[in-house]
Amino acid sequence: RNAHPFDVEPRGRGGLLQRFCRLALISTILLDRLSWSSARFLPVHPAQFRFACVEMARARTNTHGLNLRIVLACGLAALQLTGAVSDPRPVTVEARSYAETLTDISNLSTGLQTQLDSGSAGAVLDAASQILAALGAASGTSKRRTARLLLATEAERAADTVVRCGIAPQIISSISSGVSESLALSAAAALNSLYSAPSEISDACTTVLTQALDVLIPYLARDWQQVPATAITQHLSDAIGNSLEALSLMYDRAEVTSSLTATRMAAILTHLENLLALSTHGSLTGESFLAVTSPNVKSRAARLAAPITSARRSGGGNESETTTVTAISFSFVQTTVQMPTMALPTAIAVVPCSTTPSGAAICQTGSVAASLMHFTQFFDPHFYDASASLVIASVLGFQLQAFGLPSFSPITMDSLPSIITLKFLLTTIPSPVRDARGHHKVAACVTWGGDLSSAAPPGGWSRARCTTGDVDGAQFIECFCTRTSYIASVGGGAQHTVLNVPGDCTGTPYGSQSMDGCAVCGGDNSTCRGCDGKVASGLVLDVCLVCGGDDSWCAGCDGFPNSGKTFDECGLCGGDNSTCTGCDGIAIHQSVTARTGLQPTSYDSCVSAAHPNGVCGGCDASCKGCDGETNSGRDYDKCQLCGPHFPASDGQYTVANKDQSCPLGMLDCGSGFVADACGECVAIDADEASRNQGCLGCDNVPRLFGRKVVDACSLCGGNGCSCKDCMDVVNGGAKRDKCGVCMGNNTCLDCFAVPHGPYVLDICGVCGGNNDTSQCSGCDGKIYRRPLTPPRFDSLFKCCPANLVGTGLYPERQLGQSCGDMCNATIGCDEKCSTKPKAVDRCGVCGGGGAPATG
Repeated sequence: RNAHPFDVEPRGRGGLLQRFCRLALISTILLDRLSWSSARFLPVHPAQFRFACVEMARARTNTHGLNLRIVLACGLAALQLTGAVSDPRPVTVEARSYAETLTDISNLSTGLQTQLDSGSAGAVLDAASQILAALGAASGTSKRRTARLLLATEAERAADTVVRCGIAPQIISSISSGVSESLALSAAAALNSLYSAPSEISDACTTVLTQALDVLIPYLARDWQQVPATAITQHLSDAIGNSLEALSLMYDRAEVTSSLTATRMAAILTHLENLLALSTHGSLTGESFLAVTSPNVKSRAARLAAPITSARRSGGGNESETTTVTAISFSFVQTTVQMPTMALPTAIAVVPCSTTPSGAAICQTGSVAASLMHFTQFFDPHFYDASASLVIASVLGFQLQAFGLPSFSPITMDSLPSIITLKFLLTTIPSPVRDARGHHKVAACVTWGGDLSSAAPPGGWSRARCTTGDVDGAQFIECFCTRTSYIASVGGGAQHTVLNVPGDCTGTPYGSQSMDGCAVCGGDNSTCRGCDGKVASGLVLDVCLVCGGDDSWCAGCDGFPNSGKTFDECGLCGGDNSTCTGCDGIAIHQSVTARTGLQPTSYDSCVSAAHPNGVCGGCDASCKGCDGETNSGRDYDKCQLCGPHFPASDGQYTVANKDQSCPLGMLDCGSGFVADACGECVAIDADEASRNQGCLGCDNVPRLFGRKVVDACSLCGGNGCSCKDCMDVVNGGAKRDKCGVCMGNNTCLDCFAVPHGPYVLDICGVCGGNNDTSQCSGCDGKIYRRPLTPPRFDSLFKCCPANLVGTGLYPERQLGQSCGDMCNATIGCDEKCSTKPKAVDRCGVCGGGGAPATG
């Protein structure tokens, strides 16, 4: 009835009803609409089956007989209950145990060999597929068993594997004697069923797959003009995809070693590449890509034009020939590949011509099968390698094969003349955080090399012939490779991916460059090495050529380095002593004046032609009048009176009575004579030179009284005061020092020679310095007091005496720019600085040995 999920049909006499059904899920099924009964089927454990049949029967009597069986394909019971009830009531149906079901399936598989011996290879393969399907329905994956509450133990899983892989040899045996199209399809289906539960696969099953593919793939490749049946290629592709997962699970369970896993994986991937190449058979060159999808792998394949020569077709080709392959571009969501047209460094084998029934020859113009394997969900087929955890992109396999040849000769694509561009979507962006060496994580484009024994990172992956581009804003990265496809040195196909690996400061994967102490990547610490030879000390030569100096070592009294200014004797910086130097050239510092009252020697007021500024150190004696006043101009007359004065007092005369107060002044010499200034009578006609000689002074002025004479200081009219020493001795040798002390030794001078000054020499010999030894320490660690100059490092950081190295290194010039930077170096005839400069020999050769050119 339409209200129930099964078809009802009367069968046989006695009103027996048989009900047959196919159910995807058996849960609570209500049978209360049946006329003969009102029953409710309530499973204790909701269960999921692929195929099931329900058989129910009712007896003629009022006592209801119930025989309920739920069976899998092939008639294997999964749920079963029999009984009799007189009244309607709930009935509980319980599942058969997992072990019981497994025993039933194992018993069925024992008959396969008998069928095989009878020559029914196809029937054996079909039966194997059904048995494996039943085994999959009863067991399934661990996840499905958990959902059904049929929890298998490890022992049960192992038993399942034994049963499953026990059927596998029958598949090989079925195709060992020959393969037909139907037999290939049955074998492919059986292999697909065999690998449908990857968790229950052992290594023995893996070898069965490779053995079966060794038979099936050459069969499918027998005719390059036909496309293999899609059902066959899909079954095989699914089996290969599941086998990859099975290998991963076996490796996780430590059932296979790394090296064995690598061997198995290489064989499986080779078969997958060959299967992809087969998918291009029967297609035309340049047709759209053919897609082949299986668990863990999405693949595409196409034929590329590869023109060949007639000489090669006839077998006369030279193996050194090259074959030009047209460009190709593959694209997936996470990956893309672009290969330009390029001449491969090999001669591609030619597909043999075939003959049609009419006798016509069909020959290929030349092509290759190009296939791309994209491992989905970032599945890494090299999970067994130590670097598997570093993979941050999909794994991509790119393969070129000679088209149509049963041998499936892979084309070596190593050291290509052009670059193949691969683009990957990264799952993780390498961290840009750098350590103290500048090292950080970087993305590295790699190709599978397969050498698990290599100690060099990154394990089985190789960075050879692939360079890495930058990560763009969409998290894609480009790889530029001149290696892909079959690698002769490895002996297998190559896969590409991107690893998250350590990089050096340049971003080179596993590089050795580090930041030096100057924060220069790959530097040698020279760019920030101080003049003290220490990295990043920050010390440079100051203007005074002192390493780390503050320019004070050579500073003048004005504080400016190399100004050369000093305090003069008057205490003035840069002065010329003029502000405190007397007319005698002796400076008296103001501090001395303040302490002792001593003043610089000055000119007196006796200005004359001989002393236009006055007498230096004089006491105005040479120009005092008879009245004792300086420059009064008064002299004694012949009566020894001082004048003139007006009015005149005692002892003085006026102009009118000069020489009138005494007989000498009134002397009458008689006729023809007259009295001169000296009171002597001379003839009136006597010349001037003969007059006044008796009282003529050193100033050539006659004075009868107060005549001037030269004193001990050689001063006319002086009194000897202008040449007295500090001991008051005329023309004595005693002198005052700069401290104003007579016959002193300048004990009051500071280091600037300033009397009573505050400055003293520090440890470096710097006047007024602060005892900073860094201002006078040499590169040898010793202290050099002024006027010694500390040695310093040259451009090669060799400690060199200051007089042997110039000023070129810090801070004026760059390294090596002048000979002044190198210790004891001079420029040779080759215009190069050297401690052993080249010279022109006697033959005129720069740096020559002087050997004559004998001809």
